[in-house]
Amino acid sequence: MIQRAFLLVTGPAGAGKTTLIEHLLRPELRTVIVARCIRDDALRKPEEATPRNHRELRRYRRAGAASAVEYRFPASHADFDAFYSTRFMEEYSEGVVLEGDRPVEHLDLTVFVTPVLAGQASLFRRVTVDRTRERLKILGHWEGLLESPQGTMELVRSHLGETLAEHMCAPSRLEETRASMLAILQSERAAAAPDPVKRWTIAPGYEGIEHAGAVVANIRSVRERRGAERLVEELARLRKNEAIFQDILGWRGHRIPITAVVANLADPRDPGLKKALARIARSFRRE
Repeated sequence: MIQRAFLLVTGPAGAGKTTLIEHLLRPELRTVIVARCIRDDALRKPEEATPRNHRELRRYRRAGAASAVEYRFPASHADFDAFYSTRFMEEYSEGVVLEGDRPVEHLDLTVFVTPVLAGQASLFRRVTVDRTRERLKILGHWEGLLESPQGTMELVRSHLGETLAEHMCAPSRLEETRASMLAILQSERAAAAPDPVKRWTIAPGYEGIEHAGAVVANIRSVRERRGAERLVEELARLRKNEAIFQDILGWRGHRIPITAVVANLADPRDPGLKKALARIARSFRRE
C-alpha cells in the first residue's frame, strides 16, 4: 500500500483555496495529486472525471500537479474505500490534496482558507437551538452509517474506541452489533423531546474552521489586515473560552494550538504565506 499524506484545503467559495494549492504544487519538492471534491446528494454513488477544460483543474496541472481530477460523492455515502479505489488513486504520489468537501475519514491536515471578518462581525454567534431537530438529524446520520460495515465501524470507533470497534465489528459479531445499535437509536427516537437551548455556534460562511489544523486569512489589500488579525484573535477564543469550546467542539475537542496566519496569497513573498506553506510541508514529511 502506498503511504502518502492527505491534505484537505477547504473554505468558502472565492476565499483563495486554488491559489494556496498552486503555491504548494512545486514538482521539485513532491509529487502531488489534486482532487476537487464536491458533495452532490443527487448522486447515488461517487463519480470521478478529468475534464481537460475545467478552469481550476487546468490551473493545478499548470502549477505542477501530477494529476488533477474532479470527484463527486453523495453525503449519505459511507463507503470510505470508494475514494481509494478510484483510477487516479492508482497513480504514484507522495501526497493527495483534496479541495472542497471531505470524502475520506483520515486526514493528515485540514487547512481552512477564509476571507477576513467584515466590520464588527464575529466568528461566533449565540443562537437558540432546536434540540429535537438536531437530535433527529444526528440519529438519521447514525442510522445511515449502520447500513454498511464501514459505517458501522466508524460509528463504533468514534464512540467506543479502536479496540472495541475491531471486536464488535468482527464479521461474526457485525450483525449483532448493528441490531443492538439500531435498537438503541429507535429508543432515542421515542424519547421525550428536549427543550430548546441557547448555544454558541460558528457564524455562517465559516463552518468547518473549528476543525482545521491551519487557517489562512487571505487579504487582498492592507485595508483588510485588521479584519484578518481580528479573525485570528477570535480563533484563539475558541480554545480559551470554556463556554465557546464546549458548545462548538464538545468533549471530543482538543486544545492543541493551530497555525493561524494572515497572508496575501497573491504575493509569493508574503511572510504569512511562507509560514502556512511550512506548516503544510510538515504534513508531507515521511517517517
